This record gives sequence, structure tokens and C-alpha cells, in this order.
Amino acid sequence: MNVSDASTVVFGYFINLTTILGLLTWISILVSHIFFSRGRKTQGLADNMMPYVAPLGVWGSYVALFVCILVGLTNNYDMFTRRNQEPFGVSKYKTFITGYIGIPIFLGLIFGHKLITKSSRVRSSQLDFFTGKDIIDREEDAFLEDRAARDATAQSRMKTTAAWIYKKGFSWLF
Repeated sequence: MNVSDASTVVFGYFINLTTILGLLTWISILVSHIFFSRGRKTQGLADNMMPYVAPLGVWGSYVALFVCILVGLTNNYDMFTRRNQEPFGVSKYKTFITGYIGIPIFLGLIFGHKLITKSSRVRSSQLDFFTGKDIIDREEDAFLEDRAARDATAQSRMKTTAAWIYKKGFSWLF
């Protein structure tokens, strides 16, 4: 495969940019989970009310948040070491910019949104966990009824031996 040096450099820039933006996305998800868990705890909602609870709970999110921040800040660490002997030239500053430009853009978008919309953080005691829950519950009940009807129909078809052999022996192949 023949690739020019310029395209390899540009590809490296895209990798740097994608890495930092992906990490910032995960940081946002983890912060959301931490605040969601804090709100549930503040309002006294038990874990059994949730369809899924993270196995490590909020502590797993704290550890993952720390790791994501650490990886994000040390993403291009080799630029700052003596191992990289070339002077801080064109390629080095471009690598630095593409490796870290996502952080100020991300923070600028967050704080810009807060300034323009004049929004503030919602307190844990004021989080709304129940608006729209009745709609979701109705949809879930309809889905479960439909699935039960389909399972009953499928069970009546499974009475024949050939269907049973196919279902148990070969259907997993397809």
C-alpha cells in the first residue's frame, strides 16, 4: 500500500482529534451518571426501581472518570519528552493543537451555552424522574403483551417434532 507522508500526517491529526472528542463524550456520560445517581440517592429512589443498575455503582463512574481525564490530558505526552528530539516545529505544534483543541472547544461550548441561555445546574432534590414515565409504562405493557402473544403462538407451532428439532438444534445458526 502506497501512502504519501502528507496523508499519514493528516490521518494522525484525525486520530488525535477523534481520540480527544471520544474521551470528552465519555466524560460527559460519566458526569451525567454521577449526577443521576446523586439525584436518585437524594430523592430516596431505590435501586430496584431502575431497570438496570451499574454493577460498580457510582464508584465505577468516578474511577472511569479519573481514567478518562488522565488519558485525555496525557494523550500526546510523548510530545513533551526528550525522546522526541526534533525541535518544536510545524508538525509538533499541529500535533499539539489537534491533540488538545477539543478540550477548549468543548468547554467553550458548555460555558457559552450556559451564558447565552442563562441556564444553571439542576439541584439533586429538584431532578424530575417521573415526567413521561406513564407513557413509557404503557408502551412497555403493550410490548410485553405483544411478546407474550407471539410466544404463545410460537409455542403452539413448536408442538411438532420437526419444529422442535429445528428450534433447538439449528435456529441458532441463522
